[in-house]
Amino acid sequence: MQNMYEAFLGVKNRIYYLAKFEQFDKKSPGLKASWNWPAFFCIGIWALYRKMYGWFFAYLGVSLILQISIKNGYPGFGALIFFVSWFSFTILANSFYHNSVKKKIAVAQFTFKDESKLFEFLRYKGGVNTWVFWTSGLLTVSSITAVIVIAIYLPQAKQTIQSQYPKLGAPVVDAPFVSSQSQQAQTNLDVVDPFASNQPATTSQTNRLDNISNAPVAPQSTQQLENLRTQANMDPGKANVWITYGNALMDSQQFGEAIEAYKKVLAIDPKNVDVRVDMGTCNRNVSKPDVAIEEFRKAIKLNPNHLNAHRNLGIVLAFDMKDRAAGIKELEKFLELAPNAPDAAQIKKAIEALKAGN
Repeated sequence: MQNMYEAFLGVKNRIYYLAKFEQFDKKSPGLKASWNWPAFFCIGIWALYRKMYGWFFAYLGVSLILQISIKNGYPGFGALIFFVSWFSFTILANSFYHNSVKKKIAVAQFTFKDESKLFEFLRYKGGVNTWVFWTSGLLTVSSITAVIVIAIYLPQAKQTIQSQYPKLGAPVVDAPFVSSQSQQAQTNLDVVDPFASNQPATTSQTNRLDNISNAPVAPQSTQQLENLRTQANMDPGKANVWITYGNALMDSQQFGEAIEAYKKVLAIDPKNVDVRVDMGTCNRNVSKPDVAIEEFRKAIKLNPNHLNAHRNLGIVLAFDMKDRAAGIKELEKFLELAPNAPDAAQIKKAIEALKAGN
């Protein structure tokens, strides 16, 4: 048996595993505890390296369970499964490998009666997958390079993307967005607010009516955002907590994170029109105008007289999608609903410019 072990193991750490296998063969059948450092540090990669493909896919399965648990709000459960599996595998890795080698040798003995062919087959089927560590090293280097490149160029890309959209206080054609939820009290509005907000005026987004004055919104500090995130995770079923967190993220121009917070709100309260409009605004700010249009139209279906849904839908259609006719229709609806809005004159000029083809 020792000769067959040698033929199968190849030269990589053969002496180590021969000693382990000799110990295991002297003991009664069953799994034996024996710590394996390469298995501890590399887990499934070590199994793939040693051609134990079943254990490699088992590792992928446990990793998938961990990701699903974290995504669904059960990180503790996922971590427990992962760490128990990790340490159990490390303790029993040598025994798993021993059993795998013995089974493959048994199959080879049954298949080949000629000893020379048997040993040739064992040498062919045994050994290790040397490509595993080369591939792992290449992926590691590629990942590090990608992180560095993203860290350098992502801020510039964001700035470029944001510069492509209308800004507050820009020329007439660049009619600014307004928000359904406001950080400041809405003022200078001579008509009754045509949309009944389900949220109190707390913090908010780029859709604000009062932002037409160009008053900057103070970004939330990292600690404030962290506190709000913690509170939201502690009360995941409370829509108003997620709204506050989402609004703070949007004030800080963290639009992608704000979208995720608003999704939590809509999962609890799918008829919250104001949040849906603001989520559309966030999607526009991450270069997804088609998604923004979809959200604005959903809001209008729920509340046909929602001021900001018509206004922002008109802006995206006219200036982002270059559909002037559809954009003008929505902006005219906005003026019909709020003819005395603070930015009514600006919207009228924008409509005139669009009709003139400017």
